Amino acid sequence: MAAAPPKTPTFTIAPSPAKTGKGSAWQQFVNKWAAKYPALKANAPDIQAAANEANIDPIYFASVLLLESGASYTVKDSSAGAIGIGQVMPLHVGGTVPWDSTKTVTLQDLRSPGFNLRYSAYYLATQIGQLGYANAYAGAPGTTSGGYNHGYTGTGPQGFINGWNRQYVPQTTSTSPPGAVGVQAPGGTAPAAVDVKDPYVVLTANGSVHFVNATSEVPKNSLNYFGLPMTRSQFLQYENTLDNTYLAYTGKRATLAQVAQNVKNGWSTTQVQIQLANTAAFKNSPVWKQNAPSYTAAWQSIYGPNSKPDPKALAYAIVHNLDTTAFAQTLRSRSDYTTSQEFQQKAAALSSTYTSIFGVPDENGSTVIQQAAKNGYDANQFANYLRAQPQYTSSDEFKSSAMAWAKSMGLLSSSPLEANAGLATAATPPPGGVQAPAPPVAPVVPQGTSPDNRPTKGATPP
Repeated sequence: MAAAPPKTPTFTIAPSPAKTGKGSAWQQFVNKWAAKYPALKANAPDIQAAANEANIDPIYFASVLLLESGASYTVKDSSAGAIGIGQVMPLHVGGTVPWDSTKTVTLQDLRSPGFNLRYSAYYLATQIGQLGYANAYAGAPGTTSGGYNHGYTGTGPQGFINGWNRQYVPQTTSTSPPGAVGVQAPGGTAPAAVDVKDPYVVLTANGSVHFVNATSEVPKNSLNYFGLPMTRSQFLQYENTLDNTYLAYTGKRATLAQVAQNVKNGWSTTQVQIQLANTAAFKNSPVWKQNAPSYTAAWQSIYGPNSKPDPKALAYAIVHNLDTTAFAQTLRSRSDYTTSQEFQQKAAALSSTYTSIFGVPDENGSTVIQQAAKNGYDANQFANYLRAQPQYTSSDEFKSSAMAWAKSMGLLSSSPLEANAGLATAATPPPGGVQAPAPPVAPVVPQGTSPDNRPTKGATPP
């Protein structure tokens, strides 16, 4: 499961309810699977009551429970820590109780079979209301969240329905919000709540994860989190924080071993993203497919329409969530920017400006042009910069301007000696001349990356 349900579930489907009498669709479904799943028949009254309270189809709800736990109250916790008949993840602890907004869900609640069943029905109801029956279990295709068990790729609960009656269509019993009734659904064989324990997380020699109960001493090989032994609830909460990142960057949830490795390394979300972006599979990930096209367009606007983007530059932009303007700035700080179409066009324009002032550039002039192009100078800024340099008084432009100024002031005559004196006076620039503009500030490269915009190398998550 992904997130705790809202206080009041919403609903969008309102067909007629399933029949409930002898020989009804419900009874036929229970009889179909009773031999293989005896818990379904034993708990059928509870399941039907919980489904009716939450206004969802009992056959669909029962199919979800068969898939999750065999519809059994006594099922063990999953390897991921999911609890009870509905396999509810502990990350729901702290959320609002759907039928009582004054209370929050506790771990002990989830250990109570009756609460677990009822909570599962309400949570499934929110998914049905938001996504419809078709996507309520696995989530809508192409999304990274939503659904009772987002990302599931099998036949799901529909497999149990099809195994009984392929023509059956799940139906919602009512469009009104669920009402508050007793905590325990009537009937069935629900046992009493069990004592709550929060096991420690233990790593085996091969790196697999186990949850071990301990009443006095911390078990050996326990996983430490900030120097303290980690409990299952802490571990599963941490897993939940990684899920969105792994789904976005790999298309899959993190395995328990991957979660444990991230805990051991003490990686932040950004560090995890950097590591995942450094894998070959990243280019097939949802986040790549969503963002790479816009970054590719920004790359080609600088390097040319036929240029092939550097995948590492695109990965950097995705990890750091850059907008296209910031991404363009990082590209202009790359060592290969001088080969880009944009740079060549800028350099050509600045070369024309230089030539009009100083004449054809020599080696030093070419260096100045290159540096100005790298720093983002336009033609006017570059011209002002050149005119503010001491060498400007020796330039062709200055001499020509000085000559014209001297003539206008009557400083030039037919006498060569007087003409030279006039030019000497004209060669003194007016006070407070144009100052050279400061070069643009280079974009800041966030910590954890290399200067050429590649994610830094590091341990790769398992």
